[in-house]
Amino acid sequence: MLWLQILDRRLYDNSLRAWFVAAAAFVVALGVLFLVRRLLAYRLGALAARTTNLVDDLGAEIARRTRLYFLVAIAVAVGARFVALPERMADTLDKAIALIVLFQVALWGTAGIAFYVARHIERRRDTLEASNAWAIR
Repeated sequence: MLWLQILDRRLYDNSLRAWFVAAAAFVVALGVLFLVRRLLAYRLGALAARTTNLVDDLGAEIARRTRLYFLVAIAVAVGARFVALPERMADTLDKAIALIVLFQVALWGTAGIAFYVARHIERRRDTLEASNAWAIR
């Protein structure tokens, strides 16, 4: 009975039970997101090594460039859905998560541009080497 009384205590207009559920949702979401990121990076990296397709190379690079703070922000957003936060705190949290998501999208865009530039330079180098070999003959 004592545990039930403790779980019914209120913190920011939510019971401790609701906070525990939110914390569990955060931990589960973070674990799932972390495993998905690792699995994607590993599987796409292995696929990229076997194929000449550039899409899987790009996908593996983007998966590797997904940062932990992005995963934490998404997990916090999942956990926050299980509690009723004060309006000001909820707005601040939403804005912070949006900023982190935008920063991660910028990192993914940078990775895509760097991937394209590296492949373009590699193709140009191969073309120049082939033309130089032809000119030497």
